Order: sequence, then structure tokens, then C-alpha cells
Amino acid sequence: MKPIFNLIIAVFLLQLFTPAFAQENRTTLRTLARQEQDVIDAIVLYPEETRGHIFEVAQHPALLIRLESLQKTSQEAFLNIVTALDRDTQESFYELTRYPRLIDSLARLSNTKYNKKTLIASYPEEIQDDVANVLKKEKTLEEIASLNQSTRLQFKETIGRYPENAQASIRELIQNPELLSLLVDNIDMTILAGDIYKEDPEWITDKARELNLDAARKQAEELNDYKKQLEEDPEAFQEMQQAADLYAQDNSISEKEYKEPSTVKVTYSYSYWYGYPYWYTYPYWRPMPYYYYTGFYYGPGGTVIIIGLPSYHYVHWHYVHYPHRHVHLHAHYHRHYRRHPRSGSGFSAALKIERDKNIGLSRDNLERAKPNRSNQGIRSGNSPKIEFREKVPQDRNYEQFKNNDKLKGNWSTRKNKGKNRG
Repeated sequence: MKPIFNLIIAVFLLQLFTPAFAQENRTTLRTLARQEQDVIDAIVLYPEETRGHIFEVAQHPALLIRLESLQKTSQEAFLNIVTALDRDTQESFYELTRYPRLIDSLARLSNTKYNKKTLIASYPEEIQDDVANVLKKEKTLEEIASLNQSTRLQFKETIGRYPENAQASIRELIQNPELLSLLVDNIDMTILAGDIYKEDPEWITDKARELNLDAARKQAEELNDYKKQLEEDPEAFQEMQQAADLYAQDNSISEKEYKEPSTVKVTYSYSYWYGYPYWYTYPYWRPMPYYYYTGFYYGPGGTVIIIGLPSYHYVHWHYVHYPHRHVHLHAHYHRHYRRHPRSGSGFSAALKIERDKNIGLSRDNLERAKPNRSNQGIRSGNSPKIEFREKVPQDRNYEQFKNNDKLKGNWSTRKNKGKNRG
């Protein structure tokens, strides 16, 4: 009877203290959330379905650690295969890792008789040059295809020991390597969130929904203010267009790509297993069209359509390569930062870094670049019309990019992006 009595006492004590433990966990999570507000904002702005996958996987932090170890091993193996190649061919292989099983397919075809031109033409135009490059490297194709197979097998074995729900969720999250990296890099918060989800899934789900609505409201308010300030500063508006054209030129983006974009295509991330190209100086998981970085594009009739704040990458490019060229635009940036010092955007994160490094404009330049209040609105003449209504491309990739933007960095090393000509 004594063992049974001890078991009853243990269960009673567990039930007695569990609410206290749960409350303590929630308090600790709130404290961490205040310290890491940028991380919380990035996570809660994902769709509710994605947040559900996060909470499911967060209950198994050991799974995340095991996957991180496998990722490091796979990335090292991939680098050993491609680093002996010239840079253009390396870039082609990295680009094709973004397309599921494409390299496997090309490796199978490399040993068969086929019309190379016909094969290349069968792929989307934007990757045809990359396909042509890698087809010249049959041995490398076979080595990477073999690595793909090995990695998939190890991944399957690793997740096989966990519940079905966790397996399904991690398969979804693996398609968002920036988010997966975020969970691993902030493992303390991930563990706490998973622990609370086990105890009270309804509480943390509701809390995430509240935070999502609050973050979305703050983003909308900040964007409206950014638009209003820009509308009142015609010099900054003009320089915004000039800078965007220069950005396109420096990054080898054709005019066709950034004038009147009419369709939104699915944009795949670089492979979680092999990482983004090693020559990027900061995380850069998902290549995006030009207007995702500048925050605007040209619609029909030359109308300027604002879709969001400029990205971290774009602002970083400004201050590294042209720190003094766009004085009115930079003044507009700094004014916005001062008006929204607690913003969770990548735009503000970049401005904070530039301010701290004293790369920003001098006080005299800021005074000279104040908006021309005597001439409200955008100048007439040949200037394009500006449209501030919401017309954001309906692309889930855009939301994912925006949510994680400030946790990313500079991509200006890509294809020798200009010099400091400011």
C-alpha cells in the first residue's frame, strides 16, 4: 500500500504546484519577450497556421538542436563540393538548390541522351542560365544529388523518433529556414513557449493572436505616417526614385523587372541544409524582387505605389555605397526614425546601426534637407504620380520577408554591387 500511497501524494503535489509553475513560466516568457521584442514581432506576424507549427515544434527543442547539427554537417559537405568551382558556377548551384529536387533531376539527365537546348528551354527563364552552367559539371551534379539523398535520409531518421504532429510541423518549417534559424538562435524563448503550450495551448495561442493584431496595427500606423511625411517632402520623393534606379543598376536589375510588375511569382528560399551563399556578409535566405527592398514600385501610367517601408538591405546599401548622395531622402529616413524609435521594422534597425556608427547625415545637412513646406505635395511636371493606397502584392513570401527583414543584413556584396561613390 505504501508505494500506491506515495504515488497518490506525488500526483496531488504535482496538481497543486502546476498552476504556480505555469504562472512562473508565463512571467519569464513575458520578461524575455520584452528583452527580445524584435524576435517576438518577427514570430507573431507569421500566419496563425505557421505559429501553430512553431508551438508544436517548440515542445521538442532537442529536435531543433539535432537539425541544427545536421544542417552544419550538410552545409560543410556542400561547400567542400562547390568551393573549387568558379564563382558564377557556384552561384548557379546555390540558385538551383532553391528549387526542390531540381538538381536531382538534372543529375539523372546528365548521363542520358537529350537535346541540351530543349532541356534548358523547358525551365523558367530566370534559371535557364544557371541550368546551362551546372549541366557542364556532371560530376558535381552527381555529388550534390548524392548529398541530397543522404541528407533527406538523415532528416527522416532524425524526425522519426518524434510524434506525427511534430514531424508534420517541422516539414513545414524547414521551408522557412530564416524562421527555423530564429527559433534555434533564441532557444531559451523557444523552450519556454513550448513548455507553456504543453500546459495551456489556448492561453499562448490567444496571446500570440493578440500580439499579432497589435503588431499589425502598429505597422499600419507607421507606414501611414511614412507615406504622409514623404508626400510632404517632394525633394525626398524625387530622390527616392533616383536612389531606386541606382539600386537597380548596382544590383543588375533590368528596367523590365522593376517597371510595372504585373505578376507575383513564388520565391523559394535557399536550402536550409546548404545555407545561403557564403559570400553574403549577413543572412540572406530569400531572394526577392527589387520593389520588396525599396518599398515601392511603378504601376500603370508611372504611378508610384508604396507597399511598405524600405528593407534593412536597401537602407544598408544607401549608407555603405552612397552615404551623402541622397541628402533629402536620408533626412526623411532619420526624421521617420526619430518619430518611431520603437519600431520593429528592418528599416529602423538599419537606421539605428547607421546612427550609432555616425554614418548618417550631419545636423547641418538635416537642416538643409527639411521638406519644402511652401510647396506641399509632389512636384508637378514630369514627376510620376504617387499613389498611397494599399496595393501590396498578395504574396505570402512578402509577409515572411517583411517579418524577418530586420534580422537579416547586407546583400550588397552580390555580384560586385558598386563602390562608395557618395
